[in-house]
Amino acid sequence: MKQILILLISVILFSCSDSEIRYHIDETTSPTDTLTYLKSDMKPLNGIMYCEFGENGKYINGKKEGIHKDWYESGQISSELEYENGIRTFKKYMNQNRSMTPFLYTLLTLLPYQHLFSLLFISFSFR
Repeated sequence: MKQILILLISVILFSCSDSEIRYHIDETTSPTDTLTYLKSDMKPLNGIMYCEFGENGKYINGKKEGIHKDWYESGQISSELEYENGIRTFKKYMNQNRSMTPFLYTLLTLLPYQHLFSLLFISFSFR
């Protein structure tokens, strides 16, 4: 009976462990914007890509899957994008640790003098 219990617990623990292979961003290349490959053998990436700030996201057959993050050079998150089978389904942008809607982000990037407008937004928002 003890052996069966130990075997059952072992199977449960091993099946719950995250066995995704992790690759540093420097080990990968993206010749196109849709597929990512390993530099070593140019096979499509299967696993999790990470950088010095954290996990970028998961890849299946070279395509992005799930939530992917990008960072500013300071280490703050700049965007969180959600993908299904390599197609972006949702995006969320960050600005000075504050969430921005896609509409506001688009407005800030398309307006002339957007750098002045974004400074005003940062100064007066959420007060």
